[in-house]
Amino acid sequence: MAGEAQQRMRQSLPYISCCSKQFVILLSVLCWGVSVQAQENKMFNQQEQEMLQHPDRLSGLIAAKKINAQQIPNPHWRKDACITCHTKKPTKVNLHLRDKNVDRLCNSCHLIVSDHRYIHPSGMMPSSSLSKSMSAEFRSSIKRSKGKVSCVTCHDLRKQCIASEFEQKKLNPLFFSGGPYHERSAICYKCHNDKSYKRLNPHDQITNQGQLRKERCGVCHRTLDDLATAKTIEDVDFNIKDDLSKMCTGCHHWKPHPGGAFSFGSINKPAVNHLVKLPDDMQQQYDRQQAKGNVLMPLEPNTGKVFCGTCHNPHEKGVIKNTSAAKGADSEQRLRMVDLCVQCHDK
Repeated sequence: MAGEAQQRMRQSLPYISCCSKQFVILLSVLCWGVSVQAQENKMFNQQEQEMLQHPDRLSGLIAAKKINAQQIPNPHWRKDACITCHTKKPTKVNLHLRDKNVDRLCNSCHLIVSDHRYIHPSGMMPSSSLSKSMSAEFRSSIKRSKGKVSCVTCHDLRKQCIASEFEQKKLNPLFFSGGPYHERSAICYKCHNDKSYKRLNPHDQITNQGQLRKERCGVCHRTLDDLATAKTIEDVDFNIKDDLSKMCTGCHHWKPHPGGAFSFGSINKPAVNHLVKLPDDMQQQYDRQQAKGNVLMPLEPNTGKVFCGTCHNPHEKGVIKNTSAAKGADSEQRLRMVDLCVQCHDK
């Protein structure tokens, strides 16, 4: 019996040897892949740290097209990103900020990645009546900004700086002062009277008497003089130059949407981003369908990308006199066309 066992073992040795070689090759390939990934991760981390440590260089990198806005790391709620705002460890006596002007410091990034100056202006001094009506927390924040409204009036930076406060990120990701709030506009009533202060609906553009509410136009448009004669979107001047969708997401934010950042996707099937420049074949389909349907579906003037206004008409019926550009006004979801998808995609 022992002899038979030895014989079977000798017969199986070539097979074991072959399997061992395959295993070694497979293991080598896996180790190489892990090594390459580790090198890529190390390079990415180095680039990220360089951007975090030198926020003043971001605008230059964007202008030189070495990075895009999406590549700029978010320094908030991170233990390793203090250097973005502070030159060294802050103390109660000296915060060691990179810039004494806190708005300018914030905007070294936010003018690029999230310009929301149109949501609430800064730099003004609140009236005495407004100061009396606001909560002590907000009065204190304004005092720190030398009596003027600033970014830190509404955003409590301390929350996202101190690790023990990081749990608040789940319910208050934008670290609103006094937050979290059930409704986004609730923070406004910490200073403003909720009975007299009503959230402006920029889409309510015509009075019951048929008159244009010109003040609503100023929410999106920098000047009103060119609106009457404008024939295309290239003739219109907006408050935001790039990424026009930011004018929409300031209000229409945490809602699922089949395009942009809020898409229906999964780990195995990434979400589709519609807010991009059309490929050539899709551009041709887009041009044909616009002519066929006699409809204008504008693209971003500076980038040629699809933006919210490409598919949705933000104007009330009667504001736009051009028939092609007026389509979709007051329709359901303000869609410019019923069969919207086929304007770019083949059936």
